Amino acid sequence: MMVPRRQMIRVPGSATSSPTSPLVAWRCIMQRPVQSFNSLAAARPTSHRPGIALMLVLISVGVVTVASIGFLAASGNAPEIGSNAVLGARARAAADTGIDLAEAIMQCSNIDWRSAATDGVLVENFDYGGETITITVTDLDGNLPAADCEYVTVTANGKSNKMVQGVMADVYTPQQVNAVGVDMREFAVFVRDWLKVTDSAILRWQASPRFRFREPIRIGTNSLSGGNVALSGNTCLVDTSLYVMGVAPKTILADNSAGDTKLQRVDMTADQPLPLFLSPAVDVSGLPPAIMYKTNIASGTWYLSASKMFESITVTDTANLKPANAGMTAYILRDLKLDNGGRITIDHDMTIVVEGDVSLDHESHILVENGARLDLHVGGNFDVNHGSSIGLSATEITACGNPYTGLKTYSDPRHVRVLKLRGSTAKPWVLDNNSAMRGIMYGAEAKVKLDHMSFIAGCIIALEADIMGDSVLHYDHALDDRIGYTNPNSLLFSSTQVLDSRIGGYASKAGIGTGTYYVAVDGSTVTISKTPSATDVLSGPDLSTPAPRKREVKRRLKMMKQLLRNK
Repeated sequence: MMVPRRQMIRVPGSATSSPTSPLVAWRCIMQRPVQSFNSLAAARPTSHRPGIALMLVLISVGVVTVASIGFLAASGNAPEIGSNAVLGARARAAADTGIDLAEAIMQCSNIDWRSAATDGVLVENFDYGGETITITVTDLDGNLPAADCEYVTVTANGKSNKMVQGVMADVYTPQQVNAVGVDMREFAVFVRDWLKVTDSAILRWQASPRFRFREPIRIGTNSLSGGNVALSGNTCLVDTSLYVMGVAPKTILADNSAGDTKLQRVDMTADQPLPLFLSPAVDVSGLPPAIMYKTNIASGTWYLSASKMFESITVTDTANLKPANAGMTAYILRDLKLDNGGRITIDHDMTIVVEGDVSLDHESHILVENGARLDLHVGGNFDVNHGSSIGLSATEITACGNPYTGLKTYSDPRHVRVLKLRGSTAKPWVLDNNSAMRGIMYGAEAKVKLDHMSFIAGCIIALEADIMGDSVLHYDHALDDRIGYTNPNSLLFSSTQVLDSRIGGYASKAGIGTGTYYVAVDGSTVTISKTPSATDVLSGPDLSTPAPRKREVKRRLKMMKQLLRNK
């Protein structure tokens, strides 16, 4: 028979007697009532710690006392703290207004702010609703801005009573106001037909003075065919705008890339293609033939002493050809070839005209140094291959990194132009196998290709462009004078922002020259280059009754100066 667990079983015999059997004794032990935890704890002796409560009370009183004293002290300074906060906010607002005021002054085409600033001070103690504003301008190195300075640092100090705050901003403002640009330099890439980018990138050139402004990159096309701007693979185009005609289909962009691509479409015109001007004309008539009509240079340094006409020129085996003076022209009837480390060093301004092909192979280079300028006109193929380059200096070649790093030092890409020779047919222009170029590639009939980790620091204007194989185009925003087709306030457009049709007719007969048309003061004509001919004159688009147009100013806030308090 089962016995309930808590039922007591009386052991036979007296209360003090032992159990009569082991089994009964075991049952008695196991079924005794179990004492609770509380009863056990109550049974333990309590330790006595006198003084603990008193110490806790004293600590609490001390904390309350200190907090009370701090609160009383803070409440005594509250009016002054509040006043400083208000003055600081008013001074900061005045400083921000100072940046806006400086921008407005720079936008006025009738104010020569560069010469108006005395010791760099453009505005001093200008009253603004009870606060005062002082504005100073320097170049990016902290010096007074020169007459041709386009990049400045503006510092605006706002003062309210005894409180001063300052704001600094980098500002870009182009000089040429009464001018228009027609050589497409505002585009990183502009193609007449199609553009393909595969496993490659179009980036801002980090060494450019305009890199700090983080301006969007612009690419464009005159094409009206779907898919003619094609992105694929691990392609990187960040903060890029695609300029097309308004009538272009939505399918013109075929983005199948797995990389970081962010393109914004911009309709540059309703239905007018942007005119591609001819390359500048070169007068080679009357050039005497060289003594060595077919020139092969295999060693040493050779100097071109005067403008000459050659059948061909070949430079190999680390030999070097240099112009002796500035302003010379080498006219080559057939081909220009550099191989096995051959070099041409341009340290004076020079023009090279090649009716045939240009080839640089096996670490051969056309160096451009000491601020010299090179115009290379190419009628045939243009091939830069196997670690060769054009437009770099010897130092830049040594320091050149991978294609994505590009050139770490800055030289103006406007100093180097590879131009499609007038009247020549469409030909391939190729940079391949770790080759590089600094400059402007301008060829309305050129088929440009970058492949196998090659790069260009500059821009491409071509019939078509194919950028592939981890190649990179580093665009220099300093090429963009903001007087071209991407600026709706450019004089290329009428006051209703319509591209004047006469520009297209003019492009069919005129070359880009310096890339700029200068507008006469009376606004009645546009002329091309510094020495225009009688035929290079155009009645300007809507310039007979020109409306005032603001000078463009771009800025980027740099930093806020530390809050100061005058004593």
